[in-house]
Amino acid sequence: FFRASAVLFRSIPRTMGGDLEPDTGGAVEPKQDCPHVHHQVRLRPDRIKADSPCRDCGSTAENWVCLQCFQNRCSRYVNGDAEAHWLGTLDAELPNTDPDAAGHCVALSLSDLSVWCYACGAYVKHDLLPPLLVAAEAQKFGRPARPSVGFS
Repeated sequence: FFRASAVLFRSIPRTMGGDLEPDTGGAVEPKQDCPHVHHQVRLRPDRIKADSPCRDCGSTAENWVCLQCFQNRCSRYVNGDAEAHWLGTLDAELPNTDPDAAGHCVALSLSDLSVWCYACGAYVKHDLLPPLLVAAEAQKFGRPARPSVGFS
């Protein structure tokens, strides 16, 4: 498992349990001004492979694709490899003392086609994301890509 400094780890949103309240569901309002989409997301819909297993554990259940390196990793409800990937890439960027260091923080759920920013600790909606969502939807449902995923 990747290590982040204790100070940093306490200052970021945690999603693998710990001090947070249990996930009880409910309405979610996606963040529309995530600053990481412009810098951390690569617009390469051709690199999304919705049927690939988790790169770390091989699970095919509830995977997320990193929108920077396009590697699939499992959710916190499986083995938490997607979050561990973010923490590992964040830890690798920290020695650079870059104030904008965020690691590979933006990921697309291959289960429900939502987008999460680990650095913001929020679901994200952004004008740059539809081509990636359309590609994932087409692969998931086996039909030609068309813009129909939750954006108006």
